[in-house]
Amino acid sequence: MAENSISSEEFDRKFDAGEDISEYIDWSKAKRPGREQMTKIIHEYAETKRRLLEEARRIDEILNALQRETNRR
Repeated sequence: MAENSISSEEFDRKFDAGEDISEYIDWSKAKRPGREQMTKIIHEYAETKRRLLEEARRIDEILNALQRETNRR
């Protein structure tokens, strides 16, 4: 938790001057906007990939069975 406090004007001045302002920031309250949405997208991608691979295996089994049947004739 930030132990020091300063006015917003002083904070802006220090930030604009490139000074270290980390002592004025309460990192325990920091958030990453969009993180939840990105996590949802990644999970959806993984599920889609899993289903596509499952379908590809199914089609491969069918093709192999057809090839075996064709080779028997």
